[in-house]
Amino acid sequence: MRTIKTETLTRAFVVPKGTLVKINTAIWHLAPLPVHEAELQAMIILPECTYANDCTVVDYPEKDWFVIEK
Repeated sequence: MRTIKTETLTRAFVVPKGTLVKINTAIWHLAPLPVHEAELQAMIILPECTYANDCTVVDYPEKDWFVIEK
């Protein structure tokens, strides 16, 4: 298992409601998170078999956790 330096790879940004975001192939990302509401409705469109063929899960150590503030 290789070590991944998450602190140099992480970027967070706020996307306005109703905005389409296209994430390119080979970009690691977390699921969308609500900032100003209790819950979020999102549509995620993926090519067939994406989870079977292209899925890497990286757990962030607690020291690297971040907080999204309103």
